[in-house]
Amino acid sequence: MFKSNTMLMFEKSTDFKRMKPDKVKFIDDVYFVCERNYDAGGDLVVECFEPNTIRANFESLEDVKRYIEVRLSRALDCREGNDDDPELETWRRFQNSNWEV
Repeated sequence: MFKSNTMLMFEKSTDFKRMKPDKVKFIDDVYFVCERNYDAGGDLVVECFEPNTIRANFESLEDVKRYIEVRLSRALDCREGNDDDPELETWRRFQNSNWEV
């Protein structure tokens, strides 16, 4: 039924019956794309956002990508500045990731 593993975790704990099917699909798509790009910033959503939070805060996958981009950019601003900083590597992976479903 779901493409993402994260949705399977929430399937029984969240009442998807009250949500419109397009919202459930959107949340599943968000988790799916973020799982695929976990090491490129997707972990920020997979680990921190429950389905209702995704539904309340994001209108599109582009919004999710923009959120992750801002968070990674802020992490870059706080790093020490070495070429091997993990934040820099995550930023590089983000830039080269596919954020489409």
